[in-house]
Amino acid sequence: MKVKIYKPSKNAMQSGTAKTNQWVMEPDQLIHRSPEPLMGWTQSNSTLHQVKLRFDKLEEAIAHAQEQGWEYSVQKEHSKNIKPRNYGDNFKYTPPASNKTSKPSKTRAAPSKAKTSNVKSKTPKATTPKKKAIKSSTTKKKAG
Repeated sequence: MKVKIYKPSKNAMQSGTAKTNQWVMEPDQLIHRSPEPLMGWTQSNSTLHQVKLRFDKLEEAIAHAQEQGWEYSVQKEHSKNIKPRNYGDNFKYTPPASNKTSKPSKTRAAPSKAKTSNVKSKTPKATTPKKKAIKSSTTKKKAG
């Protein structure tokens, strides 16, 4: 029997790393599956595809496969480099890189798509009246 030994990757739907610390051994054989005639579910004559053995160390998994006389293949462990970040780094200003040798590019304004006519409109512009500042006088009351 052929088995494959691998370390599972992190679940994409979760942020945690549960079930990724152990090595998994499972059969590496293609099992013929077919739809069941009564319900249409997938059926198989072998239950080996349901068996997954978990080991804390790679050496333990290899030793178990050799004891049983199984052929095995080991897949590389996936490693992820995590850059430590702080919340304050989200708001940190980093100046843009400048090239002193290159000349600044001249930008031209995009042509306007709206057609303008040379005829001036005769409607007066609406103006808003200016508010006058009101000075408030302060009076002192004399106690008497």
